[in-house]
Amino acid sequence: MNKFVCIIGILACALGLEGGYRILALVNFFNGADAPFYLFTLITFITCIVCFAIFLTGKKHRVLKTCSIIMLLLSLGIFLLAPNVGAIQQALIGGIIALLCLILARPGKPVEKA
Repeated sequence: MNKFVCIIGILACALGLEGGYRILALVNFFNGADAPFYLFTLITFITCIVCFAIFLTGKKHRVLKTCSIIMLLLSLGIFLLAPNVGAIQQALIGGIIALLCLILARPGKPVEKA
């Protein structure tokens, strides 16, 4: 069950990452004044992917998980304040699913070496 949650979380982060990148490209095309906020959201999704990958290997990293949850909540708040376009909805859906998976994810059993 834990591997399934982690894989779904990685896919949701990839969905949010792609939507966030499209938003960043759109913002940079017009003015670029809000670009650092959307760059923060991209870094957040990458951090969450790393957190899920650590959980898949069976290691525990409570600080990274807590920081990822806080960063993801901030990113979702940034997306809620953005104008309503399709990429925002894509990033919100990916972020919400990733947040749920991050809350449910537990580190698995460590991989045994031969």
